Amino acid sequence: MANNQESTAKDTQTSKTNAETQAQPKKVHHYFRTFFAGLSGFIALNLILLSILVVWLGDTLTNTNTYVSTVSSLAKQEPVQEFVASKLADTVTDQTTNIQDGEDSPSIRDIMGQLVPQDKIDGKSDEQLKQDLHVLIHDQLRSVLASDKFSVLWADTNRDLHQKLLEQVNSTDGDFELDFHDILVGTFDLLKGTKFDFITDKIDIPSDVGVVKVESSNFDQARKFYNYFKIARIALLACAFLSAVITVLLSVHHMKTLRRMAVLTAVFTGLMATLLSAGNLFKNMKNAPQDKDLILAMANVIFKDLRIILFSVAGIAVLIAVGSKIFELIKKKKSQNSPDK
Repeated sequence: MANNQESTAKDTQTSKTNAETQAQPKKVHHYFRTFFAGLSGFIALNLILLSILVVWLGDTLTNTNTYVSTVSSLAKQEPVQEFVASKLADTVTDQTTNIQDGEDSPSIRDIMGQLVPQDKIDGKSDEQLKQDLHVLIHDQLRSVLASDKFSVLWADTNRDLHQKLLEQVNSTDGDFELDFHDILVGTFDLLKGTKFDFITDKIDIPSDVGVVKVESSNFDQARKFYNYFKIARIALLACAFLSAVITVLLSVHHMKTLRRMAVLTAVFTGLMATLLSAGNLFKNMKNAPQDKDLILAMANVIFKDLRIILFSVAGIAVLIAVGSKIFELIKKKKSQNSPDK
């Protein structure tokens, strides 16, 4: 009798457990929807981000005041000062002659005789004296380039050059040309009042000196990328809106969707910031070292703020991804520790 009652109780408990198990809804996984919700959210977020960045870059390049303000700091940097000093020192020494041919062709010995004592000239060849002259005028130019007068000259000349630069950026092909000839002429005029005053009217700076040409193959992709985004800005925003709607419709586990969006965004923006470094944009340049250093310096200062923004977005996205995961774990732990009602 007792055994029958015990068996009946066990059967009742088993039936109750089975009933409770059947009553609990089966957990459904939404891997497909969550993945594509995260992907569409990533597309929406980054299309909006890219549109904003293109507008910002366009303002930096097309607004003369913004452009001049951006590149003005380069006047105090080594690549610009070395470019100007070396080009002018080369021009001066190239135009000196080994003998006195007349007032328009200064001899190296005549020039050096007005700069250094005679004992520093005697016993040296003309080529050695040209090397000495190159050092002397290079050092004098570096002193001039450190002055505020050159900073003003650099800003004013870049203001005049901006329109030509803009035309080349908006073009679809052709080599890129930066004409710094006027900066060289203006800097050479700053030697007036120094010990090199006497040669400022004897040296003619050829029109091609100071012109830096970059083959179109070095920046065609960047130029086309910029122009495509500028033209298709409205379409990009429309696609971004559509992707955002799809994200809302597909998302089931919002935290997982947010985390996938954040991870993809961190990877994408970090990659973009890396690719926008001047070293990557102009890595195939075959120009002279001084020309290349100048181009890299200008590209770096133009893209500097843009790269900072992209790296910041990548960092924030990583924090969001990590934070969302920690939040889920804490929430899950609290749920497990809470007493059953």
